[in-house]
Amino acid sequence: MTNLLIFLIGFILFIASLLVGLIMYKKDYGKRYNFLNHYPFEIKTNFNIKLLNTFHASLFGSVIILAISIFLIFYNNIDGSFASKSCSFILIIQALLLVTLFIIPFYYYKSHLLTSISFMVLNFVACVILGTNSIFYQGMNNLFYFSIIYYLLGVIAFALFTLPLLKAWYKTGINEETNERNNVIPYALIEWINIGLFFLILIVSLIRNFIY
Repeated sequence: MTNLLIFLIGFILFIASLLVGLIMYKKDYGKRYNFLNHYPFEIKTNFNIKLLNTFHASLFGSVIILAISIFLIFYNNIDGSFASKSCSFILIIQALLLVTLFIIPFYYYKSHLLTSISFMVLNFVACVILGTNSIFYQGMNNLFYFSIIYYLLGVIAFALFTLPLLKAWYKTGINEETNERNNVIPYALIEWINIGLFFLILIVSLIRNFIY
């Protein structure tokens, strides 16, 4: 129960940071933030310092609490295996990378791309480790169903990382001269989907932790 409470606090703080970001964007640009063609780092603006500080406080607070939650879920509780303990460190690293997705703009292209790709790859690696571990831990019992879920999430993570490479998904999709952007920017959308996958992995793992 403690794990669930800690996770919920971290998750609520993360949602709060997004809401503050949406308010900032609407207030400063006079239009709604579009998740389809805006990057995570674009949700915050520098025009309102109070809102910006609130955004940063909520975001950093959520990541710290989520890191604690991840440690409790995977390192101490889920099954005590080496694979789960290893996965706890992978997901904690992802939680830290989550902050950088909202901090590092595309102005620092290589740094942002490295962070984003690392986050995507770790999503895939975590799913493979947890899926495989669910098969071998306690034999072929009900944990097998969790392995299927993890593998499905892994397939999604793998597809998001590899398939769009054929369409140059790493391009910004923004015209630097006119500041116009495509209706859908694949790379921006992929970053948001991967953030969602990260939280989905944690939620599935919490459920597994409660059952076993």
